[in-house]
Amino acid sequence: MKASKQSGFVLVVGMLLLTVASGAVISGMSVNKYQERQAGNYVRTNNYEAGADEAFRRFERESWGEEVKAVVEKRLGGSEKGTIIFPREDDENWLPSGEREKRARERNGEEEQDEDGGDEDIKYAFTRAGIKEVVKLEGDRVKVVFWGEKRLSGYDENDASENNNGRDVLQAVYSINNDEQSGDEQPDGAYQNVLLGCEGVDASGGGVIDSYDSRDGKYGEGGNANKSNATIKSNSQESDIVLGTGKPVYGDVESAGRIIVGNSGTIHGDLKANDDIVINNGGADIQGDISSRGSVEMLNGGSVSGSILANRDVTINGGGAKVGGGISSRGAVTLKGGAVVGNILANRDVAIEGGGAEVGGGINSQGAVTLEGSTVLGSILSKLDVTINGGGAQAAGDVSSQMSVRLPDSGTISGNVVANTEIVTGSWSSRIGGNATAPKVHTTVNKRDVANQVGGTINLVSPDVAEAPEAPEASKVEVEQQSCEAFTSTTTKGATISDLIDALPDASSGSLSIGGGSQTYTLTPNGLQVSSDRNNNSVPNPERYKVSRDVPVDGIFPEPTNVLVLDSFSLGGSANFVVDGGDMTLYVKGDVDIGGGATFSVAEGSSLKIVTEEGRFNLGSNLNVASDSVTDDEGNPILSLYSAYDDEGASGWNAGVNITGASAFKGTIFAPYSTVNVAAGGGLYGAVKGRRVEVSGGAGIHYDEALMESTVGTGGGGDGDGGSGDNGDDNSSASGWSLEGLSYGNAD
Repeated sequence: MKASKQSGFVLVVGMLLLTVASGAVISGMSVNKYQERQAGNYVRTNNYEAGADEAFRRFERESWGEEVKAVVEKRLGGSEKGTIIFPREDDENWLPSGEREKRARERNGEEEQDEDGGDEDIKYAFTRAGIKEVVKLEGDRVKVVFWGEKRLSGYDENDASENNNGRDVLQAVYSINNDEQSGDEQPDGAYQNVLLGCEGVDASGGGVIDSYDSRDGKYGEGGNANKSNATIKSNSQESDIVLGTGKPVYGDVESAGRIIVGNSGTIHGDLKANDDIVINNGGADIQGDISSRGSVEMLNGGSVSGSILANRDVTINGGGAKVGGGISSRGAVTLKGGAVVGNILANRDVAIEGGGAEVGGGINSQGAVTLEGSTVLGSILSKLDVTINGGGAQAAGDVSSQMSVRLPDSGTISGNVVANTEIVTGSWSSRIGGNATAPKVHTTVNKRDVANQVGGTINLVSPDVAEAPEAPEASKVEVEQQSCEAFTSTTTKGATISDLIDALPDASSGSLSIGGGSQTYTLTPNGLQVSSDRNNNSVPNPERYKVSRDVPVDGIFPEPTNVLVLDSFSLGGSANFVVDGGDMTLYVKGDVDIGGGATFSVAEGSSLKIVTEEGRFNLGSNLNVASDSVTDDEGNPILSLYSAYDDEGASGWNAGVNITGASAFKGTIFAPYSTVNVAAGGGLYGAVKGRRVEVSGGAGIHYDEALMESTVGTGGGGDGDGGSGDNGDDNSSASGWSLEGLSYGNAD
């Protein structure tokens, strides 16, 4: 029998089915392996995040975080934006591993792990936690990047595999107020400036403004005068400082608004403003630097020994004007006569005009540069055209322009000239002492060969001139971070004048009006004492004036005080009022008026605080302090005035605080809601802070440097009802770190 022929169809079908089955198996294995990897990555990511979360929590709450914060704060001030200020060499940026491993085991209910490793879940629980980096942001802000890293169980230091790499999964942005002090440290006291006007200072009259140190003796003795720590300051926008006393100022002038210098004597310090600085008088003499976030104008000459830095235009007008340093402007610079000894750097045009104008250094401009009959002794680099014009115009160094260089009218360049477009001479006498390099070098003068005007060689090529550098930004005047009523300028939690009023007793003994003949009235902790001579006594019932003994004013006054509360107080005639027997506070709810021929005195060894709430303070007579010093041994004022009265911006004789007596006022004034008008003929020895400060007459203002040690108002408002206490911000740590935001994800 003949065998049937086989075609192989079954074999082919079988092979196809086997191939499909094999593919399905392989695909399933791949999916399983992918899922395993995904699950592993998920577990690792969770543990990295858990490590980062733990690092953040312990950074906020434990000593490890405080140690890191202390390191960061030390490095913050000198760091540029974008700088990694932590960790650096030898910095410990990880949480202690042994403690974390112990905590992980306790959470998982595990005993000590054996030497072979143990459960993989425990390994992940041991993921190391810490800080990847702390990066400097704008101002006093930093970004802290927290991460977790699998480095504990079975980790090999030589293994650089991806599984051992950290994951920066949590980023926190903090603002740091280094002035918020903790522990035993205290912020600066209330009297760090001689004149602080929250809404401005007008010293258009008066005498010398300087500093001295009463710890070294009386003012003027043994050279104890004319020291340069008498800072004048304003701290709110549109708060101008006007100087026109005609007398010297020994100290810096810092304004959150403008500074206007009129008929002022020499200023032995720097001028710094967040707005314009205007020097009106040709006799003005600034011995330091000028820095403005606005413009700077010297309208009629004047002299600046240092440099000028401005965010807008700088204009110097007058042949006698002189700048001893350089000028840096993010706007334009115009010099109409006068001299600049150093370099000029500008982001816009520079114009040196007038036959006598001279720049001792070079000019770098991102705009155009024009010399009109003036001289530049250094080199010139400009992004736009450079024009040397006029018979006396001379550039003694090299000139480089990304555009063209032109000499239209007999100007002279002693050095080499390079330009990216062209070099043009427009006068028969135009002259280039060195080489001329540009794609085109020519003259507009008929029958004049430009080669005869160039002392060196002419190179008809493009030199590819580099761009001029950019001018730096002027720094901002640091102003107080809370309202004017706060005593200190270095903490947002400082006590205020309202806290002081709230802390004092409320029950009043009524009004006290003293006048008549030369009777003496003495205020002591025991009450008001009156002489037995009743003939000239204007206070028939002195026993009605009750003094509250040893009243604590926590966070404001360093020691308890004895308080007499009155509705109003007036002293006139030829009466004598003496404060004796310790520290006294005269709390007056209404007006205080001391005038006529009366004398108000603070005895040796005693001190007086005058507090007014809803009335004006007028001192038209003598208020004497027996002590030669303004302060006690701790730097706190012996005589101090605190006014909570709001005069709605009045000025002159209508001001809320008037100091007009013929004798000297030795003490401090704190009046955040009132203008303080100082016109005392004998001057003021101490310090003034007011809503606005006005100085007139012949009064000299002499800051006592001992007040820098004052602790008035530095206690954060105290623990009682009168204190400001904690601000209730749960995001603010004791060290002054305030959390602004959190985000997950890679820091890059």
